[in-house]
Amino acid sequence: MGLALLLFAGGLLFWMGLGSGQRGWQFSGGSLLLIPFAGMVASGSIAPTILPMLAGVGGLAWALKTQRCPTHACRVATGLVYLLIILALGVRQFPGLTPFPLLDVSGKQVLFPPEKLLLLALVPPLLSFRR
Repeated sequence: MGLALLLFAGGLLFWMGLGSGQRGWQFSGGSLLLIPFAGMVASGSIAPTILPMLAGVGGLAWALKTQRCPTHACRVATGLVYLLIILALGVRQFPGLTPFPLLDVSGKQVLFPPEKLLLLALVPPLLSFRR
């Protein structure tokens, strides 16, 4: 139950901060979301071998957000790679990610796919891309 509350509160704060431009809310929500992420890595739901790839995707998002690509062709290629990775996460085609037990409701476990948490962290830079 505690992880479910952390996911809900962290996601809500993060998206409210993103929508209103309040960096403090974004930072607070992101900090709350790090706790379930660490729990998923510790339990094996997110394999540690894909963490460098996630860091690379974060770097792509940062490059797109801050327009660090020197040429238009580089920006297009970076955006295409970023979009393909986001789509692969969305259709659950990433190895090393297994559902995490989130709640126990009347003897049945409710599983949470870690792809949703990763998409929550990786999609906002794409949505807030400005020229």
